[in-house]
Amino acid sequence: ENRGTAAMPRRLPGPASGQGEASGELVSSMSAVIVMQIGSANLRLGRASDYQPQVIPQCIARRITADGYTPIPDDSILMKQPSMTDDIESQQQTALADIDRDLQMMRLGMRRSGVSSDQVRKFNDKVMGQEITEISDEEWTDVRHQPHVVIGWKAIWISPREPYELHWPVRRGRLAWSYANVSKESVLSDLESLWSEAIKEKLNIEPRDLKLYNVIVIVPDSFTHGDMKEVMNVLLLRLGFAAVIVHQESVCATFGAGVGSACVIDVGDQKTSVCCVDEGLAIPASRVLLGYGGCDVTRVFYDLMKSAGFPYRTCDVSNRLDAFLLQRLKESHCHMDMEVYGTQNCGFQVSYPNRRIIQFAMQLTDEGAKATMGMFYPQLFGLSGKSAVQFYSPPEPEPDDLYGDPQLLESGMKTKGGAVPPLLTFDAVTSSPIPAADFPPTVPQSLPQFLPQIPHTLSLDKAVHLSMERLGSNEMRRKMYSCILLVGGGFTFSGAAHMLQSYLQSSLPTNYKQFVDRVEVLAKPKDLDPRMVCWKGAAILCCLESARELWIGVDEWQEYGVRILRERCPFVW
Repeated sequence: ENRGTAAMPRRLPGPASGQGEASGELVSSMSAVIVMQIGSANLRLGRASDYQPQVIPQCIARRITADGYTPIPDDSILMKQPSMTDDIESQQQTALADIDRDLQMMRLGMRRSGVSSDQVRKFNDKVMGQEITEISDEEWTDVRHQPHVVIGWKAIWISPREPYELHWPVRRGRLAWSYANVSKESVLSDLESLWSEAIKEKLNIEPRDLKLYNVIVIVPDSFTHGDMKEVMNVLLLRLGFAAVIVHQESVCATFGAGVGSACVIDVGDQKTSVCCVDEGLAIPASRVLLGYGGCDVTRVFYDLMKSAGFPYRTCDVSNRLDAFLLQRLKESHCHMDMEVYGTQNCGFQVSYPNRRIIQFAMQLTDEGAKATMGMFYPQLFGLSGKSAVQFYSPPEPEPDDLYGDPQLLESGMKTKGGAVPPLLTFDAVTSSPIPAADFPPTVPQSLPQFLPQIPHTLSLDKAVHLSMERLGSNEMRRKMYSCILLVGGGFTFSGAAHMLQSYLQSSLPTNYKQFVDRVEVLAKPKDLDPRMVCWKGAAILCCLESARELWIGVDEWQEYGVRILRERCPFVW
């Protein structure tokens, strides 16, 4: 059955007559619409009628059936490790010195602590873990019945001694084959099994009943045409949903925040994206992808704690349980509040299944603040190479999408005199804006795809300025600076919004100061959790009358393929 009610342009026939009423009745019931947000670390899903989504780690463990096995490979996706060289170590030390300088400047006039870092380290070096009589109530996942697949937290808590392999099908905002040596079919099979089991466990919907449901899927702005095509194949052809709307995180964030236009900064676990949205439409030329996120802050925080004598000396970042412990410590002790300084006494517990709980005391100084400041001094993360900073560039045309041919779009743009705005670049040493060469006007603005463009990393504030520079007018830049929307779970630290606003104002290009009268960062719109804003926006979308025109049914997808995405997607394809 075809889903959708809007007549298609001439090159694609519209839905069959008589189908619109049935589709409208289905869409009108919010409980019959599932909203899914695809993240690198987490999957958020729920009915559109739910107040908030269910959240699970987007991972799957598959049982190894062959004779012999290896323990679960704890994927470095949890804690990305940089390729350390003398040059990178030198950059990290320089970044730490710059961060120390900034922290001192921000705290001028404040009373200083009388305890030095050396004293804190001596204290921590003397701390020994104390076993308490209580046995941990954590348990390994029961796999005695040998389930073929296990998902989410249950997959995380499978004992390493069991014959299971742990897979993460999405990495750094892309499907995993883009960054790992895995086959496309294995990733798609993982997505099919993962989503099917998650919907069954969390929403109590059997796989055979998915044909009665529509789904709105929120994809990262970094998804390519190929990624979206394969997600559509999984949802419509493998899982059998009745119809799908696919939308981008940045636009859904504006819906959830209740703003019409904004520069959206989405800080996730493994990547950070910046995109300007004007009246519900993302501006492709403004998109910037940074190859760092929340897990990089976790890793740096651990390195700084080790320098301060971290008392849990057997901590292993390659162990998934220790990695999640470090994430919890980051969430508890990292901040950007300049009024929090000096020595902080804290404690934590190490809990493993069937073992006694070990309790540790610890002292910290500025480790929590320094780790988060890596967002403004990304050299601290030690990242380099192709994933450091990426922009959009024309993709390879899809074989079954004639109208996606770049040559046709290029010729069309030439006749209209269209061009992509010049690219603002930053000096690798001073990080100050420098004039850029004219960007080739033949690059079609309607074909957004991420490809590497520059070799060095960019700080978050410089990335925002870069995104603004690629807008078409000063009036548009003024509008975007006045509403910068901060979403995602990787930058929810106390004081983060104020700190970002301060750095944006201090690094604002001189020629912008004559028309940018204010810079405002919005971190918790409508008091919503920043991690839920995008999902909430997609749930709102299904309530709109115009959404009825966006549904793509399985019959339409089978007949027209990616061509129908060009006609139905509510963003520039």
